[in-house]
Amino acid sequence: MDPHGLNISKHKITLSTSGIIPNIYKCAADLGVNLAISLHATTDELRNEIVPINKKYSIKELLEACYQYSKLTDRKIITFEYVMLKGVNDSIKDAKRLIELNL
Repeated sequence: MDPHGLNISKHKITLSTSGIIPNIYKCAADLGVNLAISLHATTDELRNEIVPINKKYSIKELLEACYQYSKLTDRKIITFEYVMLKGVNDSIKDAKRLIELNL
């Protein structure tokens, strides 16, 4: 994005994160690029295993940070990444909980 570098538009850059909440707010203030969240689970218990940073920042806190990100920037769409692992996070219950998260 630096005009002395490649000068790429922030609208063409996506930052993918597992959800380090203070850095999401820092990104909103400093960069304002597109945001992608590696979610991979619908419960804190399972996400703690798949994405260990969840032990520090819960799904609820992460979703609130995403909501705030869209308010603090002109980025209204956030991408949620969800890798389906057979027998781990691919059940109908997981799909229904994903819908209930209102992403």
